[in-house]
Amino acid sequence: MIHSTLSMLISALIAALAQAHALLKLPRLSNSEDTYLTVKKRRFVAFFIVDYQPIMDNINLSADERLDYINEDLTIIQSKNGLTFGTDAYLLSAFVRKGVKGADFGAGTGVASLLCLTKGKMSHMYAVEIQARFADICRRNAQLNSLSDKMTVISDDVRNLSEKDTDGAVDTVISNPPYMPSDNGFSNISGEMNT
Repeated sequence: MIHSTLSMLISALIAALAQAHALLKLPRLSNSEDTYLTVKKRRFVAFFIVDYQPIMDNINLSADERLDYINEDLTIIQSKNGLTFGTDAYLLSAFVRKGVKGADFGAGTGVASLLCLTKGKMSHMYAVEIQARFADICRRNAQLNSLSDKMTVISDDVRNLSEKDTDGAVDTVISNPPYMPSDNGFSNISGEMNT
């Protein structure tokens, strides 16, 4: 009895998740793919196996990178062991007022800039990132999402910028810095975020 009830519940959950997947306009699951459901710490977590092949044909990932689908019809490249986006990027982009040009200091993978562009908050973003590896990921994320014409990636220290780098003044500057002193909390063992 419990087993059949649980099976019906799981089937209903999978159907609801598939419907939400379609409503959110996430990449379509092909007929050959499976949906897996696992139970972790008394919570159901659904995992959709998505066909990444069309994207993978156009983008080269290193062994320590992955592709993630996020809101606003964006797909981003992220480091598996380093800097990844979080809820704060969504919140930051939600609070940005409409303008023409914006700058993102410490852009990381460029997710906040990409969200500002896809939400129509800015017509052009200048994503400034000091770490060359993340500036490269940021540039590739703009290409991956067909936003290279609306996002300029600058691999430099923000202290070296001038109005020449941004074709004049910008309307808005955003930044998503670490919130705690470096000697508090847990440190990233990869060392990538310690720059």
